[in-house]
Amino acid sequence: MKNTIFGALILASSHIGFANAEPLKVIADIAPVHSLVAKVMDGVGTPTVILEPGASPHHSNLRPSKASAIQTADAVFYIGDELTPWLIKPLSKLNNGAVKVSLLNDALSARLASRDIAMFEEEHHEHEDDHGDDHHDDHEDGHHHGPIDPHAWLSPFNAQQWVTVIGDTLIKLDPENASTYSKNVADAVADLENMKTEFASKISIVSSMKFLAYHDAFQYLEKEFDLSVVGAISESDASRPSAKRLIELQKSVASLGVDCILTEPQFSENLVLNVSGGKRLNYATIDPLGSNLTLGPNMYNEMFHEFGEEIANCAAE
Repeated sequence: MKNTIFGALILASSHIGFANAEPLKVIADIAPVHSLVAKVMDGVGTPTVILEPGASPHHSNLRPSKASAIQTADAVFYIGDELTPWLIKPLSKLNNGAVKVSLLNDALSARLASRDIAMFEEEHHEHEDDHGDDHHDDHEDGHHHGPIDPHAWLSPFNAQQWVTVIGDTLIKLDPENASTYSKNVADAVADLENMKTEFASKISIVSSMKFLAYHDAFQYLEKEFDLSVVGAISESDASRPSAKRLIELQKSVASLGVDCILTEPQFSENLVLNVSGGKRLNYATIDPLGSNLTLGPNMYNEMFHEFGEEIANCAAE
């Protein structure tokens, strides 16, 4: 009888321990990264996002509640200091057992140097001539002189590398759920591969068209899918373009025969009209942060679905 009671107590205590086990506190910097982390954590826990949808990662202030969440996190996944320099100080205050992972600086990440020129069609063609159909030869080793373009989440190739990094990190922190993380990573990689194929097929209709970006945020997208983006109104950091840059754009846009503008939700139509000489061009609204989408594991793929619809519509108008 005593042995039966003792066994029951052990069983009960083990159930109590399991019930009280808290999931990892995991933080992601922006919504697309949050989505990738959520894919890997599906069925185990839910990550927290630092930057609320709609806020610019280039120019933001950290809310006190988010600063507190960072300080108590077990793991933080973020693009890197290049995108969110305002996170450097809060991340330096992480507790000793916490892990911070800069995805941009992972060895497997494709990285591209930032461009400080307004018109880069020539650079695009040089890339094609030098590397043919291989989109990663020029940057897969990640070594560059000068600043790196931080918009690397717009490369599905990177997303596939990152879910693996995220999974490996979480398995080390939470080995009890290793099998779930491993399955989620495999499913995510396959899901992203299908998404890439569908996206490439959808935008094949615009293969001969020329685009101008409102903000130089789409370099990874154009390189990976051979989009002909000939220039950008504002630089990678989304700063307001100088008068010199606008004059250069005005001279080039008409002569190059730009077919469509890759705009963002916050774009200034007057600025675009200034550049186009008053001519109204077709628009494809591309939100690199997916601000109108619901946070969660499906958000990253949904974002690319919207990209494909918008870009393809440029050919239909």
